[in-house]
Amino acid sequence: MSYSIPYLVLLACYLFLAIIGYKVKNNHVLYQRIIFLCSIIYVIFFGLRGFIGWDWTNYYKKYQMASNLFNISFNSSVPEWGFTIYMSLFKTLFLDYYAFVFINVILHIFLLNIFLKRYLPPGYYVFGLIVFLVMGGFGMEVDAMRNIMSILLFLLSIKYIEERKIGKYYILNTVGLLFHISSIFYLPLYFFLHKKMNRKLIVVIFIIGIIIFLLKIEYVKPLVLSISKILGGRIQSITNDYLNSTIYGKSYGLSIGLLERLLSAVLIIMYYPKLINASKHNIIFINAFVYYFFIFFYFSEIAIISIRVGMLFVFSYWILWPSIIYVSKIKINRQFIICVMLLYSFLKMIGLTRFQLYQYDNKIFGIKTYEERKEIFDRIAHNILNNKT
Repeated sequence: MSYSIPYLVLLACYLFLAIIGYKVKNNHVLYQRIIFLCSIIYVIFFGLRGFIGWDWTNYYKKYQMASNLFNISFNSSVPEWGFTIYMSLFKTLFLDYYAFVFINVILHIFLLNIFLKRYLPPGYYVFGLIVFLVMGGFGMEVDAMRNIMSILLFLLSIKYIEERKIGKYYILNTVGLLFHISSIFYLPLYFFLHKKMNRKLIVVIFIIGIIIFLLKIEYVKPLVLSISKILGGRIQSITNDYLNSTIYGKSYGLSIGLLERLLSAVLIIMYYPKLINASKHNIIFINAFVYYFFIFFYFSEIAIISIRVGMLFVFSYWILWPSIIYVSKIKINRQFIICVMLLYSFLKMIGLTRFQLYQYDNKIFGIKTYEERKEIFDRIAHNILNNKT
């Protein structure tokens, strides 16, 4: 837990600012200052970080090998060449990896702020930022530099789903596709993400998903294995490795995350009319949560699908959790929901950062060298992958 302390301090700081922000929500100037302060803290904390997490080794290596724009070359086996151009732009400006990370974080919080301020209830920006961090955002910022750009671009494009501007929607998501191939899942959403779903249908989807999960009904894995067997060769080998992996295989089992998903589903069904009456935007986020729930429960037999694809729709939490608190007018219910969500947030952050891979350091106070962190990475990652922790 000692590795989690800096991250818990960050959450506590944001919680304090969330309380102040809510109290001054009617004072536009003070509220904007709270948002600006939150953004500055975010940039300092994440933009000046050292080598933490899982994927910094890959990104560091990619950036060191990247050419400037005048000498750029593309690998035809890598479809996300937009990220290659993006890195090359920084290399052309003679910026090192640390500057690359710092400017990326500034861009991320800028785009995130547009999204949160556009769709959150008045006074709930900071709480939305807390939910962002614990529900996918931390992992995106630290370990998914390509994914976070494609997801943020999609979040900006939600406006054009509502306004029915198909051209602008597809321009943003085509750019996102050039950063990460997973954006392909966003392309069809223009046609139905905005359509109100019947609450009874949502209940049925939730119940069937829970039954599939609890009874461990497998129907996707046999189909995938059959197809890979027909294709044979390397595809069959990779498929078997993934499906038999303790990490990427099944995601069954009772956990605090499972209880959270079930509680969130119950709250969304319970407050469904109030959420929609509070803001028509919430139709989109309720639908996104249903997709998230569907992916997790209906594809739980293959964890890599439920985790990787589910991450694309986790943004629904960032709006729905604050919105549920907003529409809950009975004081005792509201206090209970807030306490449960905050408790879960702190427990989730501990769970995310408990490994030494996330031992925090910052350039202001000094960071471990690449060699020091690489030694830690190789040792800890080996132990985790071999179930020795």
